[in-house]
Amino acid sequence: MTAPCVIAEGTVFEAFDTAADWTANAYAYPPMLRPCSLVPGKNSLELTRKAATSVATATFEKPISHTFSAGERACMVLDVWATSDFTNGKGSWAIVQLELSSTTDPSQAMSYAAPQNLHNGWNRRFIGEDDWVAGGGELWSNTMIRLRVSVTAATYACFPRVRFDRLRLGVQTRPTLVMRFDDSFASLCTIVKPKFDALGWIGTFDVVTDSVGTSGYLATAQIGELLAAGWETTIYSESHPVMPNTTIEDMRADIRGSMEWLAGHGYHGTPHYAYPRSSVDDRLLSVLRELGFLSGHLPYSGSLGAVYTGAPLVEPLEAEGVIVGANTPLGMVKGWVDRMLQTGASLCLFFHDIGGAQEMSRADFVALCDHIHNRGITPLTVSDWYRFVSD
Repeated sequence: MTAPCVIAEGTVFEAFDTAADWTANAYAYPPMLRPCSLVPGKNSLELTRKAATSVATATFEKPISHTFSAGERACMVLDVWATSDFTNGKGSWAIVQLELSSTTDPSQAMSYAAPQNLHNGWNRRFIGEDDWVAGGGELWSNTMIRLRVSVTAATYACFPRVRFDRLRLGVQTRPTLVMRFDDSFASLCTIVKPKFDALGWIGTFDVVTDSVGTSGYLATAQIGELLAAGWETTIYSESHPVMPNTTIEDMRADIRGSMEWLAGHGYHGTPHYAYPRSSVDDRLLSVLRELGFLSGHLPYSGSLGAVYTGAPLVEPLEAEGVIVGANTPLGMVKGWVDRMLQTGASLCLFFHDIGGAQEMSRADFVALCDHIHNRGITPLTVSDWYRFVSD
């Protein structure tokens, strides 16, 4: 079965399932195949940076011969796997890059750098034509004769390891937008809902149950009003801790506390998680699976740029989202929405206290909603999004 959002799966240009035709540079270990692919029975190509005394780039290169048509480059999809040592533990990310060149000169190439927020495990990246940067006068009309993949470490002490699975051309999917409202601030009823009502929209909100009824947050009755109007709330958090800093027993207790509070008030929370304080580890993922969660959005700072989740989902519990705040210019967010439309990707925008000191202003939020509406987009609830982008 194919996800409802998929129009055309595209053609596989590079399967990354052979090693002999790749050449490694001085900073990369020799190409290795690993039996962990998104395609059953296939391999993926592993690229690991060697120890170095500088922030060096490890590169694999292979010969090709292809002229990319407009349809092929309109939307490419790259599947890439990353490891836990992908950062230096202080917020600096390794960079994964893809290059196509019509010469042997590496300075002349079309280059794509994946957003610096790849999570552990498989990531599916949508690449629109505008995401490529032309270096050295490279042109799409040229016949490309070199394909390069590379990883640049965050620091010289980091040794990132990535695996490449498939690069597909000419992928076509229907774009999907989710607008999630985190932590149940009162502005959801005073600012957000009136604007959504005017546009005929409904949305998804994530309740911190210990905050309900306190100053600046939703009251119990307001939660009921939102749900009666068709809005969706998720099973989220009781106290909003940094989950990886707690025990696995505390993780279960916090999530179950959210479940029990919602059920005790006659509400149904959907099993689509949002990670408190943008934090996750393998223990939390195991708890979510144990409790029957279907998906989870991990919100990243908007300062890293937008993150688009590819469809069909490859890691439903590790779908990405992007936080929209006071330091996220309205024009930038509009651009993210437009790119989502151009590539057919999935975009999840996280909001908190609209109009608050650290948040998007009321005027900018209204303008963003109008922009989305004028583009013919209706945001989906998380449950509808999951059904639309899942196999």
